[in-house]
Amino acid sequence: MRKSHPPAYRQWLQHCPLSLALCLVFITSPGRSAPQSFTQIKPAIAAAKEGKKYLFFVLLKNLSEESETVAKIMAEDMVLSEKEFVIVRCKTSQSAHRAIFKDKFKLDPEKAPLAAVTDAEGGLVASASGTDASSYRTLVQLARAKVGFEKDTAKIRKILAKMAKDDHIVDGPTGKEIANMGQDPLFLIKKRTWTFKNGKKMKAALLEAKGATGIFVGDDGVEVEHSFNDLSAEDIALLKKTL
Repeated sequence: MRKSHPPAYRQWLQHCPLSLALCLVFITSPGRSAPQSFTQIKPAIAAAKEGKKYLFFVLLKNLSEESETVAKIMAEDMVLSEKEFVIVRCKTSQSAHRAIFKDKFKLDPEKAPLAAVTDAEGGLVASASGTDASSYRTLVQLARAKVGFEKDTAKIRKILAKMAKDDHIVDGPTGKEIANMGQDPLFLIKKRTWTFKNGKKMKAALLEAKGATGIFVGDDGVEVEHSFNDLSAEDIALLKKTL
């Protein structure tokens, strides 16, 4: 049975300071591992270096409905990212926090909410701005893909498609080179010559695997389906090793 919080506790949650919003979702989600959260930059960087994690800077405005929505989305989407990110909760009232967004991330702190992801050395992975909460959800997904936490190629293609349509997300130079994945297909196996049991050959890349069936793409760009069981023993061994 789901545990019900007492009315007084629920009322406190509704009126708690925005600066606590990121950690409240973590506190009320038993059994989940949340990222470490800091309000100071130096200890956050030290924690990221020690754990080989990435930094997720978020700049919010107190008493701002848009900032509160962003905070909740960030908390929900990153609640299982303990081993991936360290969160730096920045405030517009802190000059050092405003400065890092203005000087390093090239974002106007007066237009908070804002967010940026960097590696432990400060290399920018990507950033987001504006009041549309979906941009920050895409930022979380993009960051996970760029640094290698998300490995599902189909999901990565969808993330890049969303990023391409969102003017509020800026891609950074740090992270894996996936910018071209939005234009060119992500192949499970690059173009090669496949041999079938009947002796026929096919030069194509493997785009997707659906159980015992593969979707292949040839030079003409046409997608065709073939059963893996029809391939040679050598090709089947390659599939088992790769997939």
